[in-house]
Amino acid sequence: MPDLAAQVQTYLQIYDPLGLGELAPLEQLYGPVVAEVVQQLALVHTAEEAAVAVHRVLYLAYGSQAGHVRNYAELGRDLFNLVQQSA
Repeated sequence: MPDLAAQVQTYLQIYDPLGLGELAPLEQLYGPVVAEVVQQLALVHTAEEAAVAVHRVLYLAYGSQAGHVRNYAELGRDLFNLVQQSA
């Protein structure tokens, strides 16, 4: 699971869904939520559910800075595929 967590963090840093990459180091920004994101991704059955799960975790951690869930479609798809490949 550590490899999956590292990969999830990489995807979060690449996509930077919070849009705060210029204000804070991405490792510090997404590091605290990676474990929760991985845990939630283990429960989803579709890419859409993955997008909602990631958005929910970031919303609970960062509030409205997380934006709208529709902005997470591509990230959700890629993370869902990643989890499916690692299973």
